[in-house]
Amino acid sequence: MDLQPNLTRLQIPPGRQGTQKTLEVMAQLARQAAAIPKVQEIARRLPNPEHVNAFLRMYWRIVDDPFYAEYIRAPLLQLEFWAAKGFLPGDCDDAATLAGALVVATGWPAFFMAIRLPRMPEFSHVFLRVPIMFGFLDIDPIVPAEHLPITGYAEALEVWI
Repeated sequence: MDLQPNLTRLQIPPGRQGTQKTLEVMAQLARQAAAIPKVQEIARRLPNPEHVNAFLRMYWRIVDDPFYAEYIRAPLLQLEFWAAKGFLPGDCDDAATLAGALVVATGWPAFFMAIRLPRMPEFSHVFLRVPIMFGFLDIDPIVPAEHLPITGYAEALEVWI
């Protein structure tokens, strides 16, 4: 198992435009991963969004990106790391991208939701939102479950997978 990442460098514009571009890259990674047999195999063991949420909460370890870069870990690489090391490392965009791949692989619709908190100039958090009967399920292993759903944001951007 090769855990060496294949890095792609993108120039992301600042502000809202940059957040939109990042969400689009995440959606592309999630869609591509959802079609990979290894991702589909794991998704079959997690047949609905609640199971994906529980899986991520069980194995996620928050690992921040360096201050000078934004990394988005590809879902297949994350799952290979989990198989080798027993945990899933990353920040909110990594968790959302993996959750998106697993949820879409099971046939559920989902979208990424980036939020800007009140009095903050930039978007600072992203999670996966899945439409379920009579509402939404927010999949976000970064935020404690008792603090979900996140409602106190000033602005949100949504990108469907």
